Amino acid sequence: MRLKLCSSLVLAAVVVVLILVVDYARQVHVKPMTNEQAMTWNVPPGETLGGMIVRMEYDGLLGDSRWLPPRVYALVHGKIRGIERHLRAGEYMIGTTATVADFFDKVTRGEGVYHSLTIV
Repeated sequence: MRLKLCSSLVLAAVVVVLILVVDYARQVHVKPMTNEQAMTWNVPPGETLGGMIVRMEYDGLLGDSRWLPPRVYALVHGKIRGIERHLRAGEYMIGTTATVADFFDKVTRGEGVYHSLTIV
């Protein structure tokens, strides 16, 4: 009886972990951040990963999730990848197909939007 209960609990835990992993992958690597049009978004100097994720959520860039709040998945992804140590301030373009992982890659590589200035 005890072995059957332990087996059931282990199976339930494995199922829950698999559900969370699939939802994480969908939220971070598959689902676009914005369904509307391309937009620019600023990362100010000294921004922390947590602060950036809160602002992303406030601006509606993280969408929704069935299991955990999207900010949790974004934070886990950022911590796993060590993004906070490599955040670069700037203005970044978020395309209509960009995922959270794509955006974090841009921000850590510093692939911001550059503006030209012509002095006459």
